Amino acid sequence: MSSRIKKFITVSLLAIFLCVNSFPAKADGASSSVFSNPAATTSALSVDADKRSGVYYADNGISVVLFTPNNMGTAIVYTTDGTTPVARRIPGVFITLQITHGKKYTSPIPLAGNKTIKAIALDMNNILRSVSPVGSFSYEIIQPTPLIKATTNKMSSFKAAMSGYSATQKFTAKNNRTGSFPKGGLSGINCTWYTYVHIKYNLGRNVLFSTNSPLNGKDWYANIYGASNQVKYPNLEALIKANNNKPVYNIVVSFEKNPEGGGYGHVMLIDAIINGKIYYSDSFDPGNLRVSNSISDFKNKYSGTNGKIIGVVHLK
Repeated sequence: MSSRIKKFITVSLLAIFLCVNSFPAKADGASSSVFSNPAATTSALSVDADKRSGVYYADNGISVVLFTPNNMGTAIVYTTDGTTPVARRIPGVFITLQITHGKKYTSPIPLAGNKTIKAIALDMNNILRSVSPVGSFSYEIIQPTPLIKATTNKMSSFKAAMSGYSATQKFTAKNNRTGSFPKGGLSGINCTWYTYVHIKYNLGRNVLFSTNSPLNGKDWYANIYGASNQVKYPNLEALIKANNNKPVYNIVVSFEKNPEGGGYGHVMLIDAIINGKIYYSDSFDPGNLRVSNSISDFKNKYSGTNGKIIGVVHLK
């Protein structure tokens, strides 16, 4: 074959290649009836993340990995401020990426605070393939250490202030009648008195009850007046789920039994639930903060002496 023929074949193939890769489309990624490959253009791209949207506890933030499942040769363009990324592919001998808004993903994305990642994927090997739908991933990243420190400090302050509360705590019920909680109990401090002053210190207000009748520990859940700032739940699991695993504070817990026997039951206040851990204080160890690593751990500590939880009330 002569050199002239070889040169003609080479130039012809290059012209065909440029023609295919430069054929105009209606929009970036929109398929054309000319030179299109149905098998290549109908398979949808998508963007995913290694962490689901939700609440995360991390003092130093988290890192999120973006990827396109089962798709090689794609570029991902993303934002972290909740806006939609904008990018297009420019045809040529080699397809190039032009980003109007956002960044090209190259490594795990560090996040802190409240952030929403939005991302798109573009096939850099096939310009006829549609751009992926926008993937959206929202994160609330909470630093637990400052919250735990604040809870611990507040308990220390309450312990110092506890002696200043009178031995009989009076309250006005929803029916405008007065009831009271005495400090002395069967073995030291009465759980109802301790829980009541604990709440007054933490929230700076009284609990509103539906009745002024004498209230034992087991009676609190049924007789705390339900309101927007006194929200009732059947158990701790329902409380945490309703609050999307975010930190919750000042939770009254009523138990069916009391350690000394009899039908009085028991009541106490959980100061905080942070990252699944429960921080609380009780009348048997007044003014000292205790920690349970989980709801199960907390319930196991009380089940032997206090039985089952009757219900919980989130005070706001």
